Amino acid sequence: QKLSEILKDSLSQIFRMMSQEELKHAYRLKIMYETVHK
Repeated sequence: QKLSEILKDSLSQIFRMMSQEELKHAYRLKIMYETVHK
């Protein structure tokens, strides 16, 4: 496996993890916001 392919794979994994974290964080904020503004 070429180095560039390995780098590309790990980068896409990192981005996937980051976007999942962002979604979780946004969801938490949404719930907090809705709880406060009932």
